[in-house]
Amino acid sequence: TSIRVNTLRTDTQSVLKLLSEKGVEAQQSDFYSPAIILKHGADQFFAEILNKGYASVQSVSSMIPPVVLSPEPGERVLDMCAAPGSKTTEMAELMNNEGHIDAWDLYDHRVQLIKESAHKLGIKIIHAEVQDSTVPNDSCNEEYDKVLLDAPCSGLGVLGHKLEIRWNRKEADIKEFPILQKKLISTAAHYVKHGGVLVYSTCTLNKQENESVVKWFIDNFTDFELEGFQLPNGKEYENGMATLWPDECHSDGFFIAKMKRR
Repeated sequence: TSIRVNTLRTDTQSVLKLLSEKGVEAQQSDFYSPAIILKHGADQFFAEILNKGYASVQSVSSMIPPVVLSPEPGERVLDMCAAPGSKTTEMAELMNNEGHIDAWDLYDHRVQLIKESAHKLGIKIIHAEVQDSTVPNDSCNEEYDKVLLDAPCSGLGVLGHKLEIRWNRKEADIKEFPILQKKLISTAAHYVKHGGVLVYSTCTLNKQENESVVKWFIDNFTDFELEGFQLPNGKEYENGMATLWPDECHSDGFFIAKMKRR
């Protein structure tokens, strides 16, 4: 199990010390410094850390898309498919709780999860609401400095802890997801300010949902271009696209693409 330290309230070394005092075996991730891997004994202290808002449960690889987006304090940010809110709250921490984040999800009970997480972590800048991200919202055109689209996908990168996908996923699903993803990313494009950044991510390793969707987007939205980036471990992706393999980051498989609007 991995947790993300809430840098608004504490730091990684303090949480590691707290865990050690309670007999929990843990270590800092060598992939991303605010991430801690819990090895043994977490059950007796886990709830206390979460209830005090010192950390959130989140896989290490899913922490990376917000890092690539790199929202700054004071910026206006949109998380289009936000629930349950782990990436949303991470962005607020990166922004030092300064600025404005709109967080959308399709269902009210999932929006409530975002609000609860933000409250527990002491975050004030998240505004969560029910919104169908496939439907264009013209009032938001060119409103955001940064937009994160963590798109619904086949989930083939998270089989390690979502075993039901292995039995429930069908070949027909694989063909349907790119249709939805292209619809979402097309809508996302209109929300980004000129000079702003759009990050597209999935938790699958299927190229039809990843590189193919991004190539289609760049071909059809010519005012966007891929922008290179560096991951926290120092690895560079000059072509603006990265696949995180489970053996590389000791976490889920993920795909991330960074695009800038000219």
